[in-house]
Amino acid sequence: MRCWPHVVAAVAAAAPPVAEKKLLYPIMIQGGPNNQYQQFLESMVLAKALRRKIVLAPFLSWPGGGDRQRVHAFRATFDVDAVKRFVDVVSTKDMGEAGTTIVAAGGAKKPKHELRVICGMAGIRGGWCATQATSTPLLTPAARQRCRAREKTWGSFARCLSENYNDRVLGAALWASMNGLYGQRALRKPRTLQAVRALRRAPAIREKAAQLRTKLFGDRPYLCAHIRRVENAQRCRDGGSVRAPQVSCPPVKAGYVATRRLAETLREASKAVGVADIYVSRVALRQGPFRSEGAALLGFLRNGSLNSESASVGDQDNYMTSLVEQEMCERAAAFVGTADSTWTSLVAHQRFARGENCSTSFEQLLSRQPRLNLNMPQGLVARELLARGVDDFQRRCV
Repeated sequence: MRCWPHVVAAVAAAAPPVAEKKLLYPIMIQGGPNNQYQQFLESMVLAKALRRKIVLAPFLSWPGGGDRQRVHAFRATFDVDAVKRFVDVVSTKDMGEAGTTIVAAGGAKKPKHELRVICGMAGIRGGWCATQATSTPLLTPAARQRCRAREKTWGSFARCLSENYNDRVLGAALWASMNGLYGQRALRKPRTLQAVRALRRAPAIREKAAQLRTKLFGDRPYLCAHIRRVENAQRCRDGGSVRAPQVSCPPVKAGYVATRRLAETLREASKAVGVADIYVSRVALRQGPFRSEGAALLGFLRNGSLNSESASVGDQDNYMTSLVEQEMCERAAAFVGTADSTWTSLVAHQRFARGENCSTSFEQLLSRQPRLNLNMPQGLVARELLARGVDDFQRRCV
């Protein structure tokens, strides 16, 4: 028995050191919070394919958005335990210094001054935090050619594209990258849907949404609507089309959808799915031509004998209110959103991943050939996952 400690010590000394698992840091610079959530989702899938841990980076809300703070911890936004069931995770506190390489795929823009913001809000140093790093595209013609002949198991193409990047912490700037990295109809593939289900909102947010549902509707089914108005013409630069109207087109433009027409569309949708309760999310902007639209829309709906609500969520700021309302829409019996909104596309993708297919957009209810930007994740979700027209919506819902 006396020799055992020496044997154990000898074996331990001879054993090779355990390799430290490599990390992937999501470079989320594409816009507001919902765009950042989309980039994190795409990073989750890439981290899984590359067998790396994903860093739980914080999120940044819009400046001047009325929030008490601009930096929001991952744990306060999403359920860490749920994410861990899909991919291994590490906190920014435990990740160490940043790497020197940032890879990009899809339509992600090149990081510039945003890196200072990202590094400052996460409290990380070194690597691309200390230099003016630029991103390296994964999907170059040469890399595509080299990797096409590889074994076609899930994620093998993405691993092949990334095999020359050995940084301990690899940065990833991804935007509408899924089809390029994992093949056509990647949004519907089992591994993607597994990731979408894992990106659940934080328990406190789910609880607030459950309380609001009970308060407003009890156990009655309801339709949830998300109207993403834009205070300028940034998403309707050519004025839109009468035949393919867009919620994001401002007044006087050809593609503008009047408030009364939005109400009529919601009445038709609620009739198709057989519900009398409607929750309208985020209807009133604080600036631009839509300041009073929320009250007007609810008035039109109530005049049509529909129980319509758009409640304030306690004393929550805009960032948290938006998350609670997303949870409200994800759990609704039916959902009508805005086709060019990542708020809508995330909710619709989560509903689809749970097997809930009763989702569409105003644009797809108003036109047989809606304008969809397929260079954006939300355009791809609308094309692949949402119902087209009232009849299709009714078939999916009833």
